[in-house]
Amino acid sequence: MVTASSVARSRTRNDGTRWGPVGPKEGASMKVAVSATGKSLDVPVDPHFGRCPCIVLVDTDDMSPEFIDNSSAQLGGGAGIRSAELVSRVGAEAVLTGSCGPNAQQTLSAVGIEVVLGCTGTVLEAVERFKSGMTK
Repeated sequence: MVTASSVARSRTRNDGTRWGPVGPKEGASMKVAVSATGKSLDVPVDPHFGRCPCIVLVDTDDMSPEFIDNSSAQLGGGAGIRSAELVSRVGAEAVLTGSCGPNAQQTLSAVGIEVVLGCTGTVLEAVERFKSGMTK
């Protein structure tokens, strides 16, 4: 889990390139999943990862979005774990969200997906802050 007070450290992506916990290494592209209130880069970040109605998958290189309906949002229980599994299946390397439950965090960490909590503003603003190395 990454928070604003985390100490910078590097990680290895699946393709062998290195990136830090608060954004991709300069020149490196990655897919970032953002919990969103709707299907646009201009909608607010949804504060709840597991129950967000939409996940926006953004390529940090060209900022191209892919909008994914989060069918787990309506589940009575286990929404966070199911959302984490969805994010993993679509190839995300990081999740930007307001908050994320411990089971979802554990599921994401187990597959090497970085979690950035406390994200606010629009999806576009959150990704831009992530790219620049700022988490808030």
